[in-house]
Amino acid sequence: MASKKMIDLDALESGKAVVAEEVPVTTGPGAVAAMPKSKGVEAMFDRYKKMAFLFDISGSMGEGMLPDEIDKLYRWSDEILEKFLAYMRKQVKEQFLHNHSIYDQLTDAEYAAKVEEVIVQTITRELQMAGAEEFVDEEDEDDLTAQGKGHKAQAIEHFKDMTEEEKDDMLFDNVYGFPPVIGQELKYHIIRQQLHRDNRCGVELQKTGIKAVSMAKMDVMKMAASNFISERFTKVPDAQVLAYKFDDNTVLMTSDITKDGLLRSVDMLRPEGGTNIFSALSIAISEFKRAQSAVGSHHIVLVTDAESGDGEAIEKQLLPKMKELNIVLDFIQIKGMGEMGWYYKSTLETLKKVCAATGGEFVEVNTPTDFNQKFLKAANRLCLPLAR
Repeated sequence: MASKKMIDLDALESGKAVVAEEVPVTTGPGAVAAMPKSKGVEAMFDRYKKMAFLFDISGSMGEGMLPDEIDKLYRWSDEILEKFLAYMRKQVKEQFLHNHSIYDQLTDAEYAAKVEEVIVQTITRELQMAGAEEFVDEEDEDDLTAQGKGHKAQAIEHFKDMTEEEKDDMLFDNVYGFPPVIGQELKYHIIRQQLHRDNRCGVELQKTGIKAVSMAKMDVMKMAASNFISERFTKVPDAQVLAYKFDDNTVLMTSDITKDGLLRSVDMLRPEGGTNIFSALSIAISEFKRAQSAVGSHHIVLVTDAESGDGEAIEKQLLPKMKELNIVLDFIQIKGMGEMGWYYKSTLETLKKVCAATGGEFVEVNTPTDFNQKFLKAANRLCLPLAR
């Protein structure tokens, strides 16, 4: 690598400063060309950030997504949706016990105690996410334990102050994954769970006669990734974009870091195997550590249905490394026709917290158009290093 002065990141002020020196000139895969003088900071970070896409190719990625035309497929009305909500409220206890694998009969007091435990856990996680930027290093175990106890104590006090209606609403959200209000999420749930079939809820939902085709999660992901790659390399011909596919194992999709090379590798993706998110993140982090971006800007876009149970290990072992290397994590959960198993939801909650702690974002997507829009937004995120 040619010896040229590195950019002084501490001296840069987002949106105002200019770059007076050139960045290093490197050779080989992911090479960085000389940086023209007087470039705006945001433009510089956008051009020279190093990206890694982690594409889930587990077997479940072959499942279909909800169609874009869901609003046009049925004759929805607020009255009909209110009836579905009423049915779901009646099923909350049964569904709650099922989600938590409780098959024995509980007394009213035992059930109330379990509900309180779960709601307090939920509030505690929300407090942790709100303070994610104040993440305590794993080595500071005493501080971490004290912080956790403090969050739980706050959550218990908050629970005591809640009205019964507020507790019922939070329980509904915990059980179904969305609040008990009329909206798009309610429609998605009705169709995913087939609540509209055979008048099973005592609610008749009429079809409009419009036909729609469900696309596989894998095909939707490939389409959006191809669109971004084409746009990115048109804008930045020497973009540093790595792409990994992962199931039980993680593999670099191509060493040909060009538009054509990446497009070919995306086109060859096929669903197979399980889901090991920890391994995928570990390999991307190791690559960033081995060959860091010249401007200290690193970005991971994780696309998965999140059916994995390794959330705790990701938070404890990988989050400190991500913060050290200024890695922003964007996580896109791609949802299919079925609901996520309850045993995977702890991983989902942990990944949300990791995103918040790194300056990234968690989003869930339900339809092809929804995915394409949110994928492009995440992939085009400007990843400035955190203030130091």
